[in-house]
Amino acid sequence: MPQPHFADDIVSRISQTSPVLLGLDPNFSLMPAQFQPQSATPAEIQAALTHFCITVIDATKHLVPAIKPQIAYFEQCGLAGMHALADVLEYAKKCNLLIVMDAKRGDIGSTSQAYSTAYLADNISVLPHLDALKNPFSSDAVTVNPFLGDDALQPFISDAKNVGKGLFVLVKTSNPGSAFLQDKLVQPSNSAQNNQANHLETISNNIADWVEAENTDCIGQSGFGLIGAVVGATWPQQALQLRKRMPHTLFLVPGIGAQGGSFETVKACLNHQKQGVLLPISRGILYPTIEQGANYSDAVRKATEGFVKEAREIL
Repeated sequence: MPQPHFADDIVSRISQTSPVLLGLDPNFSLMPAQFQPQSATPAEIQAALTHFCITVIDATKHLVPAIKPQIAYFEQCGLAGMHALADVLEYAKKCNLLIVMDAKRGDIGSTSQAYSTAYLADNISVLPHLDALKNPFSSDAVTVNPFLGDDALQPFISDAKNVGKGLFVLVKTSNPGSAFLQDKLVQPSNSAQNNQANHLETISNNIADWVEAENTDCIGQSGFGLIGAVVGATWPQQALQLRKRMPHTLFLVPGIGAQGGSFETVKACLNHQKQGVLLPISRGILYPTIEQGANYSDAVRKATEGFVKEAREIL
């Protein structure tokens, strides 16, 4: 049986559907009253979260290749939220959707390995002499934070390459405060070899060069490697520069819709074949304006179709 390859799989699915990913950020204060729990009991909270997410998946599954759950919205509800997340992931897999877990994990040593196992392993071996456990949070890709250093991401990279799953490394995030650190000028890591001691690059550019280098041994038939980059749709100039630095890297491009990101920035993120972007959209899909006489599912579907239409026009 051939080795799975996340980049090849999702690029193929995009060609059949769209580059729009369904972002799952279930917020009780924003969702319609029909989905809100009637009590604060764990069972009620779990049921409400699961019902909401499954309703959205059913309305959009023919339009998107994957879901992107933001794990914080489930974690904040304690065990009820995590049980709901497991339910939602199981349902998404039955619907043949890929899962990009937005967890932004990153730590050092054995802790980093534990995070990698939590989201990339299909089965978890607690001890060698015990049967492995089915992992309810197993995903096809996960977002990771590089700011503890490259050694913090090595367990993720090793695991991803071993099983053909994907990573999305934070390179240039969509929030305004990203400039505080990511735009800082520093000496490039390869400056000594290139005799460029006086040349400075942004931290984002340094991370981008590292990501592209990590992809050299895991590029699939699609032309993209397993190690992707998070590049916000709110930074058009940086996006263009980063695409030149990372021609073999999938871009996860958040910020379209509620954050004010532009589809013009998405164009800058495309490679020369007009490929290589995933567009996660959460609030713009989950909390649409519901016209009089329409139901929630129809409004979600209509909102998704609008984003899909715009995305297809640039591809």
